[in-house]
Amino acid sequence: KHPSAHILLYGDFNFPNIDWINETQLITGNAEAREFVDVCLNFNLTQLVSEPTRVTSESSNILDLILTNSPESLESISYLREISDHKVIHTTLNFIPKTRHISSKTIHMYNKGDYEAINNELRDFLPEFESSFDSRSLNSNWLVFRDKIFELTNTYIPKMNLPANQNIPWFSKLSIRQENKRNVSFVLRNVLVLRAHGRSTMLQKTHIMLQFEVQNRRFIALTYLKF
Repeated sequence: KHPSAHILLYGDFNFPNIDWINETQLITGNAEAREFVDVCLNFNLTQLVSEPTRVTSESSNILDLILTNSPESLESISYLREISDHKVIHTTLNFIPKTRHISSKTIHMYNKGDYEAINNELRDFLPEFESSFDSRSLNSNWLVFRDKIFELTNTYIPKMNLPANQNIPWFSKLSIRQENKRNVSFVLRNVLVLRAHGRSTMLQKTHIMLQFEVQNRRFIALTYLKF
């Protein structure tokens, strides 16, 4: 769902068999350790700790790990004196927050257009258009006419912005509430297995679909010019 999200994992993973310093001999032979390394590789995770975090008279291992898919975020790392039998790891990481750019699309409100002005402009444009009509190709004539229509549309028909992710902008809050009611009724019907409730759900679904159609037609009627 979030393929570009930052991943950061801290903790005592307790894999003494993994040699994080020597990448060519990463695993000395342990099925669980090998599986763990495979998971890290599959998720493109880099291990940032480079010094042993647990040192005894018998062993010295990197048990406490920092795993991330953004190793470039590490600014500094230091190893402090042990509180228990593990060293304290202090790190500074810099993650740049990803801002969400909300794009929008512009639609014309044709129901509020100044069509008298458009007709006057077209009336003045027609003689000029016809005077050189024969000297242009069919495609050129079409482009001249199209560009004039675009110019008049942008000049005399007001515009409004809508969020670009509104695939169905006529889907109002009322429509959402009614859809939620339908979903709740559907779940109740499956749980209770009541025939009468099932008929009620079908009727409610039909009513909601009609409401959606009304909302759709109303949006189109208020937004788009019908020729």
